[in-house]
This record gives sequence, structure tokens and C-alpha cells, in this order.
Amino acid sequence: METKEYNDYVERWEKYWKREKEYYEKRKEYIKEEKEYLLPELDKRYGHGKLDSPYQYGPFTVIRDQADLLNHNFILPGYDYSFLQLPNTDHNIPSYFGKRLWSELKKCEGEVIGYAYDAYDDYIQIRTDTGEIRNIMVNSHYKVEE
Repeated sequence: METKEYNDYVERWEKYWKREKEYYEKRKEYIKEEKEYLLPELDKRYGHGKLDSPYQYGPFTVIRDQADLLNHNFILPGYDYSFLQLPNTDHNIPSYFGKRLWSELKKCEGEVIGYAYDAYDDYIQIRTDTGEIRNIMVNSHYKVEE
């Protein structure tokens, strides 16, 4: 990943985590002060509870360089560790690059071109035969051609 792109992701993640901390601190305060009636407005202001909110899931981050994923020193933007240290993921994803993947959930297939994530999920990126880029959830059912 280019340095500028990496730094842009880091900056976006820092803003996201700061905003999330503010949200949860304010939420905790409202609950402690028994002001739960203020929670819906707080959720709305911070974009929580809306599936289409750009604030709900954090910056969608894409890594297309297989070497970055295999590098212990490449710290994932938004996190304090490398891909190799990620809990609960398919650590074979770097070996899938260039191979065909079929997704049971999305009912599509294509060539693996990248890895992506947000604050809650991670994805394998594929390019279908029509050129469309699809994001396949890592915790879904998929098959990679060997």
C-alpha cells in the first residue's frame, strides 16, 4: 500500500475511534444519570442503529497488496496489529490472491483481488467475470479453487 493511502486510512480510523469513544462515554453518562430518553437522539447524532450510516461501521479499508498482509510489521490501519495477528479470520487469505472463489451467500464467483474490513467484519474481495468487485464476508461460506 502506498504511504499516502495508508496515512489517509490511519487518519480516518483515528477519527472513527475518537467519535466512537465520545459516543460510548456520552451513552454511559446518560444511563448513569438515568436519562435513557436521550439515547435515541444520541444514536441518531452518532449514526448508530442505522445500517446505511457511514458512521456505523467505520472506514471501509481495502488492502490489495498480498505482501502487506504477510508482513508482520504492516500494522492494519485502525488496529494495533498485523493481519497475521488478527483473531477470528481466515489467515489463508493471502494465499487466495489470484485464485477463484465461489461465494455461497452471494451466489457469485470471481478472482480474489484483495482483503477488506470495517470495524465489525472482514471480507475477501473478488472481481467477477463481468468486472464487478464484490466483498465476501470471511465468516460466510465460500470455496477457493486450489
